Amino acid sequence: MKLLKLPRTSLWNLAEMDRDYKRARLPFKVEAVIDIGAHAGIFALWVLGEYPSARLECYEPHPQLAALCRENLEGLATTVHEKAVIGLEDHACIGPDGRAPLHEGRRTLLGTSLHQLGWQKEEVAARVEWVPAAELPPCDMLKVDTDGSDIGILRDYTHGRSVSALLCEVHRRSEFEPLMQLAWGWGLEMTRCHAGRNGCVTSVWVRPLVESK
Repeated sequence: MKLLKLPRTSLWNLAEMDRDYKRARLPFKVEAVIDIGAHAGIFALWVLGEYPSARLECYEPHPQLAALCRENLEGLATTVHEKAVIGLEDHACIGPDGRAPLHEGRRTLLGTSLHQLGWQKEEVAARVEWVPAAELPPCDMLKVDTDGSDIGILRDYTHGRSVSALLCEVHRRSEFEPLMQLAWGWGLEMTRCHAGRNGCVTSVWVRPLVESK
């Protein structure tokens, strides 16, 4: 049995997968998955448990987390990109070196973000490569959890109307209304919503008439 390598405070994420996602009416068939904000690969492992034939593209900009993600997913149908995904709204943060600044969470790496939302350290931990959200390929399932860049990514993603399931965690309540408008515009309906602490909301959106579990 392979043991997962996780940063501190990440064990509770394993239970979160069942709480936030398994109870939702997810599609019966999923082949292509994009995981934006892949962290240590926990969500990817959960997806492969639910959909053994799925293929995942994982994006995680933090060097330490990306390394853990690769190690945890070694030998599985995944590709880990050590890059941030950025929408046009975040282009202003790109420096003269063409890279994006990465701020670690004050207490854990779970709060790592391109932004300082109140729970990130002031200093820049790393300057990372990035890919425009508009250049991402089509997928059946899209998961986004970036601590601050989620709405900009979704606005720029060009294949939303073909997505069967959107799983998104926004970290400010003010972002939930734009998320709803985007999901409805893609023709999705919400099947699961969990409001956590400090304005964090995790929601699942699926396409009606798609065969579900």
